[in-house]
Amino acid sequence: SIKAASVILALTVALVSFSAAEIPVMEDPMILINSTLDASAAAGNQRYFIYNDLQLTFLEAWHQCRSHGLRLATVKSTVDDAQLKLAFAENDFNDKARWWIAGTELGKTGSYVWITDDKPIEYKNFLPNEPNNYGGVEHCLEVGSGGIGSTQWNDYNCDNKLRYICELDACAC
Repeated sequence: SIKAASVILALTVALVSFSAAEIPVMEDPMILINSTLDASAAAGNQRYFIYNDLQLTFLEAWHQCRSHGLRLATVKSTVDDAQLKLAFAENDFNDKARWWIAGTELGKTGSYVWITDDKPIEYKNFLPNEPNNYGGVEHCLEVGSGGIGSTQWNDYNCDNKLRYICELDACAC
C-alpha cells in the first residue's frame, strides 16, 4: 500500500542518515538482557525490557532493539498498559524520564502505526491534548512525560534522544 511504502521510504532514508557503527551494540543479547536492563515485566503476550543506560533517537532505539532480537515496545491494550506500569513499579523509578515506544506517524502525519508491524494504533493512551505535533516535528511516541511511572503517551520529535523500551514475545515454555 502507499502508506506502507511511505513508511518504508521514510525509515530507509532515516537509517541511511546515521551509521549503525554509532550505536553501541553488545555481541551477546543474553549478556545485554542480564546486565543492562533495569526492569522487565511479563505483559499480555510480551515481555517489556526498560533500558535506562543509553539514550537514542527513535530510529536508533528501533534498531537497537532489533539488533538484540527484540522489538521496540507496543502497548496494544489496557492489559499491556497495566503490565508496563508494573515494569516501572518493579524498579521503583524515582526520576521523571521519557522512553520511546514503537508508535510513529513517520511517512504519513496524522496516522499513527506501530513501527514493528505497520499496523494502525487502535488502543490509545495519550496524555490530554496529545498528540499535538508541536512545531510540526513530533512524529514518534514516548511514555513518561506525564510524571514518574506514567505510561500515557506523548508525541515527540523522533530525533531527540531518550531511553527506550523493547519487548519480546512471552515464552509459553
